Amino acid sequence: MRISLKPAVEQAFDIPGMTALSVGPSWSSTSPADQKALIDAFERMTIANYARNFDSYSGEKFTVDPTVTDRNSDKLVKSTLKAGTDTIAFNYRMHQVGGAWKIEDIYLNGNISQMAQQRSDFTATFSAGGASGLAKKLNALADKQLG
Repeated sequence: MRISLKPAVEQAFDIPGMTALSVGPSWSSTSPADQKALIDAFERMTIANYARNFDSYSGEKFTVDPTVTDRNSDKLVKSTLKAGTDTIAFNYRMHQVGGAWKIEDIYLNGNISQMAQQRSDFTATFSAGGASGLAKKLNALADKQLG
């Protein structure tokens, strides 16, 4: 039986917003068609990453702190992943999209912005190959994760 993660990812994450944050300032001058291609590729990469993580599950425990911190109009949700003797902090910055709270950024180890890290990684590709070059890279990353 094959289960799709796409509905869960779309419900939990603001994929269009995360894509825009990852692309950075060039996003506003990117055509709607190229934005859609980037959003689709970013979503595919995100789903592939989660599919790979679930595939390699070996008893890790994910805990969400019930205390939510307000950050202006955003919310910060603290969580941890316990894998063996290691505990890794994941903080989720959430904001409202269409009346629903969705993840806008993930802070690895509690303070390293995944969107800022991706923007740093994606800038050179976008500069060299434009939106189509970055979409190609994101799809290649997804293909690699899906193996």
